[in-house]
Amino acid sequence: MPSCIVCYEEKERAIVCAEGHATCEECLAPFVAGNADALSKTDLIASMADAAAARNDTAAVAKFEGRCLCPLSGHGCNAGPFEDKDVAAHVPSDVFCAFVGCKVHLPLARKLQDVVAKKQELSLQFPNARQCGRCSHGPVLFRGCSDLTTHHGQGGIDNSCGRCGWFAPHISMWPRWDPTAAALCRDNYPRTTRDGLEMTARLREAREEERRQWMQGVVVRRRAAREAPSRCDTILAFPQSWRPPETTLLSLQKTAHDPARMVSMEERRALRDDGWGVAQQLPSGERRWHDFDSRPPSWRRQQEPQEPPRQRRRVVVEGEWPPAYFDLPDRSATIDQVRATSAGVAGFARFGLGRV
Repeated sequence: MPSCIVCYEEKERAIVCAEGHATCEECLAPFVAGNADALSKTDLIASMADAAAARNDTAAVAKFEGRCLCPLSGHGCNAGPFEDKDVAAHVPSDVFCAFVGCKVHLPLARKLQDVVAKKQELSLQFPNARQCGRCSHGPVLFRGCSDLTTHHGQGGIDNSCGRCGWFAPHISMWPRWDPTAAALCRDNYPRTTRDGLEMTARLREAREEERRQWMQGVVVRRRAAREAPSRCDTILAFPQSWRPPETTLLSLQKTAHDPARMVSMEERRALRDDGWGVAQQLPSGERRWHDFDSRPPSWRRQQEPQEPPRQRRRVVVEGEWPPAYFDLPDRSATIDQVRATSAGVAGFARFGLGRV
């Protein structure tokens, strides 16, 4: 029965190196777990492994690779590392998982070292390259105009990210290309051709929908900008007496973009004059007139009309755009007379935007 070199007790189950040094299972488990934890906290592991390989220190290289050596390695034992199957047979499952997990530290460190070295080389080759602000896809090379919205979507030109569809309107909004980030995000690529085709189709559809909505917004904004001066000029062409006293140029400009506010302004202008009435449609199909003689004096015009207010009736036709106003010859006019008057009979007087 071999004697353990750590606890000096004779144990039935123990792992033995090539030079005959035995380590019992009770001592091997904390030894393997401690080496795995220490390796995960080692700085510059790739550089230290290269330095050990340069001085032909095979034991140190095996240690940096995550292999399990005899506890007496470096203290007189020159045996090679244990096989993984032998370690798995003498340690618990959680310890073996940590032992296997620490084997990836050196390959990852070497990969990162290569990426950093390649980054310096690529940064010199593409000093003006950009990358996607969402998925770090790059390098993206923009030549010519820095305004990416000018020809975006025209003639097959697509200035969005070719991988995820992200888009920014100006070149300054795209981050500088970082080859390190591009290499690290490469692991997120689809694993199979089918997954790649499905992902590409979904991304293309989402990108087309986003571009379509964006272009619709651009068209609406440009159309509103072109039509705003004409709408404002139309309102400013009204006589000053038609405008409410509190109307300013700013309010007129806002009203030019809002038809509902324009209707409200016209109705308030019509109701300012004494003796005017508003025609309302009753459930029975008839109309009735409401007098506004009792309104506050501030609502009335400074110059009263010559004829008595009761002899003059003007109607606001509801539901029409532009709002129409016409005189009624009689207070008790019926709906047929209203329609006839609005159609152009004698006494007709209509005012509106572009309608006479």
